[in-house]
Amino acid sequence: MQFLALVAAALASTVSACVAGEGGATCVTSGGAWLYMISPYSNSTLTAGGQINIVWDKCGSDPAFDAANITFEIADASNPNNVQSVNGGQFTQPAAVSGLAATYTIPASFPAGNKYTIKSSYRDAKLGGWRNCFGNTFAIASSTPVNTAPATTTKSSGAVAGVAAAAAAAVVLAL
Repeated sequence: MQFLALVAAALASTVSACVAGEGGATCVTSGGAWLYMISPYSNSTLTAGGQINIVWDKCGSDPAFDAANITFEIADASNPNNVQSVNGGQFTQPAAVSGLAATYTIPASFPAGNKYTIKSSYRDAKLGGWRNCFGNTFAIASSTPVNTAPATTTKSSGAVAGVAAAAAAAVVLAL
């Protein structure tokens, strides 16, 4: 797990886009910090039942935020003006803000869809409310394989039925 955190930190430092104010009004903490969500990548496809690697960078300076935990969930982003929670999308294990990465398992029964996002939530005691940061949009494919083989049918033949009747008659005669 430490290796993943080191890789995430290296990736975050090279890919980060911590531009002042980029966190958005729902994301910035009372101390002026926010998360910049790096992964899952935009337009990537994950699979229900598989792993999801969430990677972020912490932007700005806020000691309370640095020491805090955050929670994550997969949310429906099909309407970007009204991102909605999805039943089964909440990950119960919080992550340390300073960890810069977390890995979870997507439930196998999670519904397939093309417009999901990661929603992170942080309780900002000074503001008296929740701060939410959102990531890129991505897709989730079903864990159930789709059967693409052509359908086959079997026909009962009269000859088979006749053989079965003859066998039954032979058993009766033998008694």
